[in-house]
Amino acid sequence: MTEISPPFPYVGERLGNESKNHVKLKGLVVYWLLSQGFKIDDIEDEHHVSSDRASGNTDIYASTDGIEVFVECETNSGGTSLSNGGKIPFKKGKDVYVFTSDGIYRPVKRTYELEKQNRVLEQTDEETITRTRIELQRESDLPKPDLSAFKR
Repeated sequence: MTEISPPFPYVGERLGNESKNHVKLKGLVVYWLLSQGFKIDDIEDEHHVSSDRASGNTDIYASTDGIEVFVECETNSGGTSLSNGGKIPFKKGKDVYVFTSDGIYRPVKRTYELEKQNRVLEQTDEETITRTRIELQRESDLPKPDLSAFKR
């Protein structure tokens, strides 16, 4: 029988669907949010977000005094991306962060100009076409919890 983890914020591998690295990142997010002034009751695990077109879950959500923070945890070493749980609040102007094994990222909109290099672009009258996409910009290293109180 698989044992369910204790209640949040003591996040565990619920029924084996979260890797230990993912759980570790979620724990660092909780520590980071607490250090930013949020209270434990302000923080929610696996928060559902939706829009007219899509829905998803963000790994950690915190809200207090009108401030909302959405945090994704990305363990994929092949790069970082943003799920619907992060894209939806980002497009609404909310604070979104992505925690990875190598740091904290924030989504930003980047605009690119594409030249007529393929048949689809050749069908337009414009010399260039602009496209906007969401990219992640590195903000800082991961927080380092102070565990000195636990030393003997």
